[in-house]
Amino acid sequence: MERQLFRKNKQECFSILYKKSSNEPNCAIHFAHATGFNASTYSSLLLKLSEYSDVYAMDLRGHGETQAIAVPSAHTSWQIYADDITSLTHNIDKPLVLMGHSMGAIASLSSALESTADIRSLILIEPVLPAPFMSFALRLGKSLGLTRYLPIVKGAKRRKANFNSKEDAFSNYKNRGAFKTWPDSYLKNYIAGGFKSTKIGCELNCSPEWESWTFSTVSHDSWKKIAKLNIPLTVICGGKNSTTSRQSIHTLRTLDKDIKVIEIEEASHFLPMEYEDRLVEELKKHLSEIPDKLGVSERVL
Repeated sequence: MERQLFRKNKQECFSILYKKSSNEPNCAIHFAHATGFNASTYSSLLLKLSEYSDVYAMDLRGHGETQAIAVPSAHTSWQIYADDITSLTHNIDKPLVLMGHSMGAIASLSSALESTADIRSLILIEPVLPAPFMSFALRLGKSLGLTRYLPIVKGAKRRKANFNSKEDAFSNYKNRGAFKTWPDSYLKNYIAGGFKSTKIGCELNCSPEWESWTFSTVSHDSWKKIAKLNIPLTVICGGKNSTTSRQSIHTLRTLDKDIKVIEIEEASHFLPMEYEDRLVEELKKHLSEIPDKLGVSERVL
C-alpha cells in the first residue's frame, strides 16, 4: 500500500494508507482503526479488500504517522475522530463504504450521518456498543467524571511508551495482554506504524495520555445515531469478550431497520487479527451487494 497525505487545515496533516483496486470497482472503502492502533496494523486485511474496492485507511488523530493536534483537554468525545473521517470523505470522488474496528467503528457511524459524501453502507466490526440501558448508565458516569477510574483508562495511562528498539517492543508484546491472540504479522505491522524512532530507541506515536483519554471519552449515544441511519448497516462481532453485548445484538435484530448482524463465535474483540480470512469473505459478500446508485431519499439524513 502507498502513503498519502491529507491536509485538513494549515496545522493538521493526516497520513493515509491507500491502495487502488486492480479491478474497476463502483465504490471505495474507508477503514478506521481501533484505539491505540493505526492503519498499518490492518495492512494485510486492507490489501485483500483492495481486490474488490479502492481502499483508504487514515491514521486517526493522535495515532500513527498523522500530525494533528491531540490534546486531551481540548476535546470531550470521539466526535473529533468522526469529524476527521468526514473531512476525508469529502475528498474522495467515489461512492463510499465506511467501516471500522472498535472505536473506529463508532467514529464511522457518526461520520456516516454527518458526511455529505455518497455513503452507500456502513460496516461496524466489534463496535463499542453496550445495550441501551448500559449505554445510558455509562453516559451518566461519563458526565459525572467517573470514567477516568475505569481500569482500561488507568491501564492505558501507565503504558510503557519507550523501547530500545522495535524488536524490543515486539518481544515485549508478543503473546501478552491484548496481543496474546495476534499473529506475528499483525503485531509487526502494528509496531511498524505505531512507533517513531528516537535518539535512544523508539516511542509510541499514540501517547499513553491520548490513548487513556480516548478510552475515557467513549461515545454512548450510538443507539440514537443508529435510529437515524437510512443506509444498510452490518455489524460483525465476536463471541468472546466482545464490546457488542448479547443484549445489543438482540436489540439490533429487533429494530425495524436495514441491519445485518454477523456473529463469529470463536472470535474476541480482536476479530480482524484472529479471523482475517473469515472477515474478508463476509466483507466480500457485502461489497458485492452495494447498490449502484442511491436516490436522494435513500441517503443519510
